Amino acid sequence: MGATGLEQWPAYNVTRAQMPGTFAASTTADAAAVLPTTSSPRVERLGGTVWADVEARHRIEPSTAAQSPESSSKSTKSSVADHVADLENAFSKESQTTKQLVQVFFSSIHPHWPILHAPTFKIEDTPHDLLGSMIILASWLQDQSDHVKLAPLVFDAVTTTLLGPSPSSGSNIQPAPLHTLQALLLCIVYTTRCRTKEGLLARAVHFNSILISHCRHQGVFTGQYPDYGIENSEDSPFASWLAQEQLHRLAFSVLRIDTYLSLLIDHPPSVRYQEISLPLPKSTHLWTAASKDERRALEWNEPAGREKARFCFLVRDALNHEYGHQLPCHLAEIDYHLGLCSFQAGIWETAREAHTCDSDELFANSRRRDHVGKWRSHLDRWRLTMENDCQIWQNYFSASTKSADFNCAPMSIILWHYSTLILHAPLKLLQGQGCCSKCCSSTSGTTRKNKARHRDWVESQGARIAVWNAAQIAKVVTLEFTNAKSATRLRLNPLAITGVLKSAIVVCSYASHTSACPVCTGGPGTDLVDLFDTASDDERLMKWKEHGEGLTGWGPLSAPVCKCKVSHLANWFLEPLAKEESAQAEFKVFLDGLGKV
Repeated sequence: MGATGLEQWPAYNVTRAQMPGTFAASTTADAAAVLPTTSSPRVERLGGTVWADVEARHRIEPSTAAQSPESSSKSTKSSVADHVADLENAFSKESQTTKQLVQVFFSSIHPHWPILHAPTFKIEDTPHDLLGSMIILASWLQDQSDHVKLAPLVFDAVTTTLLGPSPSSGSNIQPAPLHTLQALLLCIVYTTRCRTKEGLLARAVHFNSILISHCRHQGVFTGQYPDYGIENSEDSPFASWLAQEQLHRLAFSVLRIDTYLSLLIDHPPSVRYQEISLPLPKSTHLWTAASKDERRALEWNEPAGREKARFCFLVRDALNHEYGHQLPCHLAEIDYHLGLCSFQAGIWETAREAHTCDSDELFANSRRRDHVGKWRSHLDRWRLTMENDCQIWQNYFSASTKSADFNCAPMSIILWHYSTLILHAPLKLLQGQGCCSKCCSSTSGTTRKNKARHRDWVESQGARIAVWNAAQIAKVVTLEFTNAKSATRLRLNPLAITGVLKSAIVVCSYASHTSACPVCTGGPGTDLVDLFDTASDDERLMKWKEHGEGLTGWGPLSAPVCKCKVSHLANWFLEPLAKEESAQAEFKVFLDGLGKV
C-alpha cells in the first residue's frame, strides 16, 4: 500500500468530449433556470425570493399539516422514496462516466475533504445520495454541465431523508445514516463553491444549519452517536474503527465548512470548539490503512497523546495564558488549521465589538482595544508554534511538498492573515455600509462622523497591520494563480477570491487617504519597503507598522501605497477578482463610492 491510499483512484482528467450523454435522466426544470448566472453587481442577500426558493422545497403544505400523524408519515416516506428513486434513475453506478468522475473525486477533491476511506471505497456499495454528491463536485471541477441537472436531485434526496418524517407523526426518529450526513457536507462544499449562482449561497447556509443540527442531535460532536450500521463491532473491529473515524472526520469537516461559510457571509460561526469533545482526526498516513494489520502497524507512528487529547480542551489550553499555551501532543498542518477555524467565533465577536459605534454614546470602553490585542497575541503565538512544528510558511513559499497535508498550507496562511485583517479593519465602514443602523443613515451628521472614523483608522497602527496582512493574502493568491499545479487547489479554496476582495478594499481605502510618496509630500526620495517580500521581522517594516515611518510599496507594481497610485492598485486587484464576477462587481461598487468618503 502506498502513502496516499488513493492508488485505486488514480488521477483522471475527464474532458468534455469524453463524456457524451453523461446521465440518462434529468430534471424537468431547464438547466439554465436551475443555476442562472448572477450578473447583478450587488451582493446576494440572504432573504426575500432567495430564501423562498429554499423553503419552498421543504415547507409543509397546509393540506399535509392537517393530515393525521399516520397519513402524514406515509406521505413523507413516500416523498423520500420518490426523491431517492429519481436520483437512482438519474445515473448508473456501472457507467464509465460514473467511474471516471469518482476517480476525479478521489484524485482531486478527496485530498481537501478526506471524509471517506479511499482504500475500501466501492462504487457498487455506495448509496446514491453520497455517490451523487461526489459526482456533482467532480463534474463541476471538470467544467462539465451535468452537475447542473443532477444537483437538484441530489439536494432533494438528501434533504428529504434528513427532514422527514416529522416528529409529530409519532414514529420513532431514526438517526440519519452516516452516508447521508457525508453527502450533505459535500453538497455544502458544492453550493459554497458555486455560490455566485443565484440562490446557491442561501442553500449553502440552509444545508449547513441542517447538518449542524443533526450532528448535535445525534452526538457526532461528542462521540455519543449511535452505532452506524456496524451490527457486530466485536466481530469487525476494523469496520468499527472506520465508521468511528469517518464520524470524527465529519465533525471536523463541519467545523471547517461552517467557518468558511461564516467568513463568506460575515456571520458568526455556528459551531464552537467547546462542543467538539473528540480526539483529533487520525494522521493522513494512518487513514490510508487498507486492513487491520496495516492499521496496527501504522498506529505505532502516531504522535503520543494524540488519541487522548480532546479538541475542546486542546484549544482551551492553547488560549489560556495560565497553561503557557502548551499543546499536549505534536500537531499536523491540518490540526493547526482546525485550531484557526476554532478561533473564528472569538475573533468575529471581538472584531464586531471593536468596529461598531453602537456603544460609543454609553460609556468610554477600552476593553475593545484590549480584546483585539488579546486575539492578536493568540494568533501570533499560534503562528509561531505552527511554523516551529510544521514550517508551513517556509515550505509553501519554497514550493516544498514535504508534508502530506501540503494542500492545506495556502488555506491556513490565508485564514491566518484574514483573521488578523478583520481584527484591525472596520470592513463595513470602509465599504460605506456602516457598522449599525445609526451609521447607515444618510444624514450629514452621520456622514461627517463616518468620514472622521475613516480618517482615524487610516492614521492608526491597526490600519497598517491590516494593509500588511492584505498584501500577504494577495501574495498567496498570486502564487496560486501563477502555479499551474495549484489550479485545482485554488478552485477548491473558498477564501481565495474573498480574501483578495477584502484585501483590495483595505489597501485602496488606506491608500486613498495617504500621502506618502515624494511626489505627494514634496519630500526627499526613499527606498520602498516591499509589502510582499520584506520579512515580517524586518526593522524597516516594523517601524512602518508601529509608527508609520517610511514608505511601503506594492511588490508586483513597485509602486508606493499612496493616493496618487490608487488607480494602479485598483487595476491590479481587478485582474484576480475577474475570476469571480460577483466579487469584481462588488469591488467596482466600492471604487465608485471611494471618492465620496
